[in-house]
Amino acid sequence: MKRIICHLLLACFLLLGISTICKADAIVLNKRTSVLRAPGRTPQTQQQSLTASINDKLISFQSSQDIQGVAVSIVSSDGTIVYSEIIDMVTGIQYDIPMDTFNSGDYSVVFKCGSVTYQGDFVIN
Repeated sequence: MKRIICHLLLACFLLLGISTICKADAIVLNKRTSVLRAPGRTPQTQQQSLTASINDKLISFQSSQDIQGVAVSIVSSDGTIVYSEIIDMVTGIQYDIPMDTFNSGDYSVVFKCGSVTYQGDFVIN
């Protein structure tokens, strides 16, 4: 339990720190899991934590632990994938996606790590 609380506090600290230092707007990432479990088995705790923010024409994101093979996508409101890449994330390293070629509109950033998907929505004006 202490470990989970520490991860949550670290994620909040990183999110607040990025927002304060860079004057960025946080992108709220909602987590979904698609793990099927046998009846009577207790759910496994997912400890992977991602944070993302948007600043000027960059989306920045990082993880609180190493994660191999993260599929990162930016999807427009009409369902068009405007960016897609698979990244091996390293703890504490910030990754940036330039958005200078994106049109104004509503978008979603999607991170897929195995059976876990994080998704957050943002707007480009």
